[in-house]
Amino acid sequence: MTQHITIQIPGAELVGLAEDEAHWHAMRKAGIGGSDAAAIMGDSPFTTAREIWASKTGRTQPGEGNAYTEFGHLMERALLEARHPAAVLGDEVGSYRSLERAHMLGNFDGLEPDGTIIEIKTTEASKKHYWKARTPPRHYWCQVQHYLYVLGLERAQLTVCFVDGDRGTLVPLLKAQALSPRALLKALCTSRTYSIERDDKWLETYLSAADTFWERVQADTWDVKVRPF
Repeated sequence: MTQHITIQIPGAELVGLAEDEAHWHAMRKAGIGGSDAAAIMGDSPFTTAREIWASKTGRTQPGEGNAYTEFGHLMERALLEARHPAAVLGDEVGSYRSLERAHMLGNFDGLEPDGTIIEIKTTEASKKHYWKARTPPRHYWCQVQHYLYVLGLERAQLTVCFVDGDRGTLVPLLKAQALSPRALLKALCTSRTYSIERDDKWLETYLSAADTFWERVQADTWDVKVRPF
């Protein structure tokens, strides 16, 4: 792995790495990230566009991570090295800002030499039925489309690791180094990879909604009467 990217990122400029969690939250408040996309389109099972607006305008505090998100962070590098050994690691590069829309931010878990974005997810094997054979859950698809727009790229691969066990109980073992991510990946995980192409028709609708959402953030009010939302 290397921190140097030789792949051209046609649609964005590099913002940089977050220095710590507080800096990361501040960067997220400065624009719309990939994890916001599904909520803006009404496709998130976890949150709404108004809840995200409340966080970005300082009305609520950003949500804290949990054992499941921590598990994903601990496993991400092992998954990338095992499934995508030639990819550049996103956590060694940082976030990007769209050249067309400065309020649109994006990053990647990994980036292949041919410009394919790699996104990594983890979940329990018992939830495999949410992941259809050819289509990932809608909120993850929206997230990937956001990244494709921001970076100006055309394709992505989303790799999900199905874990045979509760991720929350595995986190202490990983943090204590009683179990390595590579060993866990080999013993308890199966994976599935989805190829996702850029959908410009969907992006046209999404970008209009995202622009309106950001106008609400900038105006510090939900009742902006610019265009339907």
